Amino acid sequence: MTLLAMLAVLAGCWFSPSISRVWPPVVDDVRRIGGIVADTTSELSWEGHTTVTNVLVVDTRNTDSRKALEKVVALAKGRGWAVDSQGMSDRVSMRSDRWENTRLSLTRIASYQVDEFEDPRLAKVIRRLWKRPGSAGLVILQLDRTDRP
Repeated sequence: MTLLAMLAVLAGCWFSPSISRVWPPVVDDVRRIGGIVADTTSELSWEGHTTVTNVLVVDTRNTDSRKALEKVVALAKGRGWAVDSQGMSDRVSMRSDRWENTRLSLTRIASYQVDEFEDPRLAKVIRRLWKRPGSAGLVILQLDRTDRP
């Protein structure tokens, strides 16, 4: 092997992009919570690494957004997820022993922040849902990996 070929192989190893994504059976399990009205992904790339986040929107048909969040937390607990941390009354982070290295974040739609420049496709979906009648009952679920290859 020539020196140039060896350098090309080494450069490929050092600079090859990496991708983190949630294992599809995890996403399928969370979809079973029910009431899914939107299902998409969001990608963020930084320093050669891309993180793919699954974004699901659940309609609880509730008029109180805090109770909507509580309902989805209870449904997720019923599927084996446990509260890892809670931010005031608008965001909950959960983990599951069954699905290691995975975080499930739940946020009331009224409190959800989406960066239009970072992900215009997701921003469009969220804006459409905000305008929908009964949007207080919507909860955003995000699934992402907690480890980085």
